Amino acid sequence: MATARHRAIDLARRKETYARKLAEVGRALEDAAPPDPADLGDPDAIDDDLLRLVFTACHPVLRPEARIALPLRLLGGLTTQEIARAFLVAEPTVAQRVVRAKQAPARAGVPFEVPYGPDRAPVSPRCWRSST
Repeated sequence: MATARHRAIDLARRKETYARKLAEVGRALEDAAPPDPADLGDPDAIDDDLLRLVFTACHPVLRPEARIALPLRLLGGLTTQEIARAFLVAEPTVAQRVVRAKQAPARAGVPFEVPYGPDRAPVSPRCWRSST
């Protein structure tokens, strides 16, 4: 009974905190001035360096599994063991995926740069399935 009561209290507190934070975000959005279209510049330009690296590490020339594993390893700071555990595959499999992903752009003759236009299209959800 005590555990159930504490869980109910935690749930009520969590809902209150969520509602308060949502209201704060809403007020911040209302107070913010809308962006000036003249300041936006090139819609394909990416100003954030880390975001540019994410797009580069998820280049369309890479296999879907590598598009996920490479950024997690290089940019996310996760170890190969942590990525393998998340993918539910063996650690050597993930290590090999990362190595192949690093080599893929050079083998394909593609410059390792941020993809633009239709190359930056979203990846289909079926990429989450592991083929190995």
